[in-house]
Amino acid sequence: VTRYRQNKRRTSTVHGDYRVLHLENARELHRRLMFDLALGKDPQEAKKAKATFAEVAQVFLKRREGKLRSYADDVQKFSKRLLPTFGKRGLHQITAEELDDFLHNLHTKEGLAVATANRYHSLLSGFFRWSAKAGYLPFDKNPMALVEPFPEDNAPKDCMSEAELARFIDKASEDPNPLAGGLLALIGLTGARLSEWLEADWSEV
Repeated sequence: VTRYRQNKRRTSTVHGDYRVLHLENARELHRRLMFDLALGKDPQEAKKAKATFAEVAQVFLKRREGKLRSYADDVQKFSKRLLPTFGKRGLHQITAEELDDFLHNLHTKEGLAVATANRYHSLLSGFFRWSAKAGYLPFDKNPMALVEPFPEDNAPKDCMSEAELARFIDKASEDPNPLAGGLLALIGLTGARLSEWLEADWSEV
């Protein structure tokens, strides 16, 4: 361990496990660190620049713990797909093309819904933005800035076509229980909820 002061703040750098690292190697690492400090370099920033996706993800998730309702879901996304795919890669090595392919495959190969793939997009966008703010990436090197989400069609859709609705009404009229059949027909024809018809007055019919 080398302890030093950087930007008026006491900090330290661990060079390795004393059971593995020989004394001469540790001294050489100490000399290199002190030389970098003399040149005005920040060892912590250099360490961040070499961080892997998994190392940064660990810090990222720790910072989010207890702050978001989606935290458990975020952890699951990292554990199930993101870490197995990108975990060992250096964060700065991951390209926009790789991320775009990953998201595209979620939908086309794994069969995830567009909305689910876009939640991965949102999580990755937040992760890389935070990484840039925390000094792990230059702001202009955020690969997710170049990756577009899937377009989503949020327009309301009819549950049944006119032909399907007609068949539904016919089947409802054939129900052995005329009250139940009539109620189903009313729901189909008006689009009102079951609770609305159950609580309706005759004056509203």
